[in-house]
Amino acid sequence: MLRGEHPEAAGLGAAIVAAVGLGFYPDFPQAVATMVRHRDIFCPRPEVAGVYQQLYFRVYKRMHSTLQPLYREIREERVRQPKEE
Repeated sequence: MLRGEHPEAAGLGAAIVAAVGLGFYPDFPQAVATMVRHRDIFCPRPEVAGVYQQLYFRVYKRMHSTLQPLYREIREERVRQPKEE
């Protein structure tokens, strides 16, 4: 697996979309080839896969259900905001 040099992958992705949209690059493959740098290569270790599996069920799945009411509250608050004209 390749690890990107840029820690904010979502921000880099948005910059790539903007660069193509603004015509700095003719297409996404060229923008990606120019803008994305790889820091290193790493290989998943099968012997620790069980640890990550446990974390997924013990922590990450619970995080989603715990945060869901807060996401709903944020969404409802955005709906109540007056629209800008």
